[in-house]
Amino acid sequence: MASLKITEKSVAAITPPTDPQSYYWDSDLTGFGVVVGRTGRKTFVVRTRVAGTLRKAAIGVAGQPRADGHVWTATLARIEAKQLLGKMAGGIDPNAAKRASLVTGPTLRDGLTLHVANMRAGKNRRRKVCSPRSIQKMESEVPRHLGEWLDQPIAALTAAELQKVCDKIERDTPKRADAVNAPGVAQANKIIAHVSAIWNALDKLHDLPGKNPATRLSLSALKPREARIDDGVGFTDWYAKVMAMDNAVRRDLQLVSLFTGIRSEGLRNLRWDDVDRERALLHVRKAKGDKPYTLPLVATVRKLLDERQVDNAKGFGHLGGDQGWVFPSISRDMQRVQAVAEVKERRLDKTREDDDGDPVLVKYLPGIHANRRTYNSVAIEIGIPPEPRLALMNHEGRGVNVKHYGMPQTWDYLRSCASKIEAALRVRLGLPAVVTEIVAPAVAKETRKRVATTNSMRSTGKPPPASPDVSVGPSDRLAAARVRVERVAERRNAPAGWVDLVMQELAEGAPKRPRGTGTKPRGKLRAV
Repeated sequence: MASLKITEKSVAAITPPTDPQSYYWDSDLTGFGVVVGRTGRKTFVVRTRVAGTLRKAAIGVAGQPRADGHVWTATLARIEAKQLLGKMAGGIDPNAAKRASLVTGPTLRDGLTLHVANMRAGKNRRRKVCSPRSIQKMESEVPRHLGEWLDQPIAALTAAELQKVCDKIERDTPKRADAVNAPGVAQANKIIAHVSAIWNALDKLHDLPGKNPATRLSLSALKPREARIDDGVGFTDWYAKVMAMDNAVRRDLQLVSLFTGIRSEGLRNLRWDDVDRERALLHVRKAKGDKPYTLPLVATVRKLLDERQVDNAKGFGHLGGDQGWVFPSISRDMQRVQAVAEVKERRLDKTREDDDGDPVLVKYLPGIHANRRTYNSVAIEIGIPPEPRLALMNHEGRGVNVKHYGMPQTWDYLRSCASKIEAALRVRLGLPAVVTEIVAPAVAKETRKRVATTNSMRSTGKPPPASPDVSVGPSDRLAAARVRVERVAERRNAPAGWVDLVMQELAEGAPKRPRGTGTKPRGKLRAV
C-alpha cells in the first residue's frame, strides 16, 4: 500500500497495476484512499473501524457522474470521505443498507424468465427475435451452472462468486486431446455473457443495487477454429478416409457437406421435401439465426442424394423407411428412425491414454465446419466474388448494398458459381469433371434455324428462303444434324443420352413461339 497526497494530479498519474488491485492512502486524511484496478478504473474509498470491526466503503469512481450530475474529483471525494468517516466513527456502517437490499429483490430465476421472454419478443440489443437454439442454450446453461443461485437475489451474485462458478467450470471440464482452447474457458465465457444479459434486463426495470458483476470479470481469450481439409490432411487423404467409412449415411453426409458448405444443423435436419429436383434447388430450413435459405443443386450433390434415397429405402425399410430424413439413423432402442444425432467423426486411439488409462478419443475427420471453411476457401482461391459467396454460405455481410441489394435475381449466376466451386473441389479430390448445366435446345443450331424461319414467315408472310439441302430427305437432314449435335456434345463434355434427347426434340419439330418473342428458342435448364 502506497501513501501519497490525493489530488487531481496525483490520481491522474497513477498507472494500472499488474496485481488485481492497488490501494493508495491519503497522507493527510487517515482512512481516505483510492483503489486502482488492472483496467485503470480508479475508485475513491474510505476505511476505518465500526464498532471494533474494520469496514470499507466506496465513495465513487473518478471521472464518473454523481447523483447531482457533477463528476467525482479528488476534492469532492475528500469532502464526502470526511462525512463518511464521521458517521463510521459514530458506529454507522454505510454498507448496512446495501447488504439489506441484497437480501430482497428479483432473483436470478426472475431475470432468466424476463430475459428469455425478451429474446422471444425481439426486445434485445439487436431488436431481433432470437433463434430457438440461442433460447435453448440460455435456458439450459444457466440452471446447469448457476443452479444454486437461481432462487437467490441476483444482487447477491458478486463478481467474486461468479468467478468461483467460472473456475469450477474450467476445473470440471474434461480435457480433449484435439482441443484448440483450454477446457471450459469457452463455456465460462458464455456464463459471464448470460449473467451480464440477465442483469441488464432486470436493471432496466428494478434499478438493481451495485453494478453488473459480469463487467468486473475479463473474458478468456479464445483461439479461433481455423481447421480446413488442407491443414494437416490433404484432400485426397480426406477423401480416402471418407470413402473408407463403414456407415454410408455418414459418409454421404461428409461429402454433401463439402460440396454445399451447409452447417451441421442444416445437414442433420435435411429432409427429402427440401430437395427440389425439378428446379435443381436445395432448401436449408434449419439455418443459423433461424433464417432458411436455398442453394443451387450441383451435379455431385444431386447424384449423392439420388443414391442415398435408394439406399435409405433398402437400409431402413424394416422400420418403415427413412421417415423423410435425408441422413437418417436408428435410435438407441432400435425401434425408430431419426435424424443423425451427432456429426463429429472420432475414433479411439489405442496408442494414447488419458489420466485414467483409457484410450483417447481423437478426430478421424476435421469436422463439418472444417468442410464449410474449405468450401469458402476454395471459392476465394478460384475468384468467386464476395456477394455470391455470402449467398452460398448464408452469411449476412455488411453494408446496405450487400444486405438489401446484393442478392442475384436469377439462379443462373449462383448456379454457375456453385458449379465452379464444385469443379475446383473435384480437381482437388482427384475426381473426374462432370457436366453441371445443359440447355438442350439452345445448343442445337438446327432448332434455332427452324424457329427463325417460322418467325420470319409469320411476320412477313413470305415463304422461307431455299435451303441448301432442300433436295435432301428428312432422314438425311436428321443424320447431318446428329453429326453437328455430336460435335457440340463432345466439345461440352455432355453426359450419355444427351445427344438422343436433342435429336428427339429435333425430330418432333421446333417449339412454336408467340409472335414478336424473338428468335431465341425456349430451353429448360437441366442439372445432370
